[in-house]
Amino acid sequence: MNCLVLLVDPVFTNRITLRSALESANYRVLCADGPADAMARLGEAQPDLILLGLDEGLPAVLEFCRRMTRSGVIESLKSTFGLNHDAPARPIPIIGLASTDRPAARLAALKAGATEVLDRPVCEGLLLARIRSILRNRDALDDFASVEEYSAGFADADEEFHGPRRIVVLSARESVLKPAIEAATVAMNDRVEFLTPGEDLSEDAPPEPDLFLIDGVGAHLSPGDLLRLLSDLRSRPSGRHAAQIAILPAEAPDLAATALDLGANDVVSHMVSTAELAIRIRNVLRQKGQADRMRDKVRNGLRAAITDPLTGLYNRRYAMAQLARLAEQAAISGRRFAAMVLDIDHFKSVNDQFGHSAGDKVLRGVAQILREQVEPRGIVGRIGGEEFLIALPDTTEAEAQSLADSLRQRVAEQPISVTRTAPFGDSDRAEAILRANVTVTLSVGVALGGAEACSEAGITGLYARADAALYAAKTAGRNTVTLCPSAA
Repeated sequence: MNCLVLLVDPVFTNRITLRSALESANYRVLCADGPADAMARLGEAQPDLILLGLDEGLPAVLEFCRRMTRSGVIESLKSTFGLNHDAPARPIPIIGLASTDRPAARLAALKAGATEVLDRPVCEGLLLARIRSILRNRDALDDFASVEEYSAGFADADEEFHGPRRIVVLSARESVLKPAIEAATVAMNDRVEFLTPGEDLSEDAPPEPDLFLIDGVGAHLSPGDLLRLLSDLRSRPSGRHAAQIAILPAEAPDLAATALDLGANDVVSHMVSTAELAIRIRNVLRQKGQADRMRDKVRNGLRAAITDPLTGLYNRRYAMAQLARLAEQAAISGRRFAAMVLDIDHFKSVNDQFGHSAGDKVLRGVAQILREQVEPRGIVGRIGGEEFLIALPDTTEAEAQSLADSLRQRVAEQPISVTRTAPFGDSDRAEAILRANVTVTLSVGVALGGAEACSEAGITGLYARADAALYAAKTAGRNTVTLCPSAA
């Protein structure tokens, strides 16, 4: 479905002109002649974006702007107007439209939460590029965020939750731009670096920049060079997620539109005031921080889906999937791989004698030993209570036997410090902290597989052979390694 734009302007001719331009670009348009009428229109549908005239009735317009950009505004509109309850409870982006002789209105609208303020008369190409940019960024956040995450207030997150940020300024006009950057980063321990636009960035050192401020004014960057630089920075691993603000000549709306379509987060005229540039820098950095947090949420969620929460090892599902991957590689290389099933001997006695918290500490201690000895060559997973699985690529029978013996010996030789509480004295409430060093041992079953394991049944059979070898190790007296006889 085409995006819906709510156009709010008291001047009829403005509405007609803008509506025609928007509908020609395949946007659906609702029109309102002021904030009160706009609130009524919101009862009909939820817009994706608002175009807001700033030239008349500024106090009411600014209050409307503040209300629409507040997190959770749609929740209140749902209850008031009965809107679609599946709609995300997110702020609505706003593009303000102001005459060039009203700089105070521009600044006030940005402070009230407007995403952008464009000059009148409006350049149609630049307006449409800005709408595309805003909706593209919104959709990118939607890919990360659920309704609940929006409701939790991501969009209103304060800058105080950010750590120090790195800002790279590509400009020969340091004295002109420095005041705005200092105003935007006040009270923050941000790292600001001024480089000339032609300076080589190929050796760019970590951390990844949070913002590139690219000055396209003057003789240092031609329009073509600037556009190539924007694309190049966006394509680099160290700059893929960095925000970009381009400073352009005021008379270059087509260049500004192209810069936005290439991925610049914001474009401003070189005539921009220090106060406005500072607000824009803060807004872009806040949006970048929001995207980073959502990206981290997704990354952490994926990590949690494959990780055992107690030990930090991979969980059973992921470890078994790695066995299947090794079988596929073995089918190509012709080399065999090993599966080991390991079990802590007499683990129940640890829980019985010292308590389950001590047992958890023993599990974490054994997991750490296995991780140190196996990774990064192989994969270690916890597949049961005190049972572990190790998958090793390109492994011979002798290599698997040697590693299993080494793991068994290392665990047996490394005591794990645990504590438990016990009654102390005559009082029922008196307790003493008892400390002890617990030594545990491992029984290990080993099976080797190859191309024949390259199926679900093959992986199940390989695991069953390793598990049978583990049972044989337990039967043989524990603290030992058994290689499955059928593994060749």
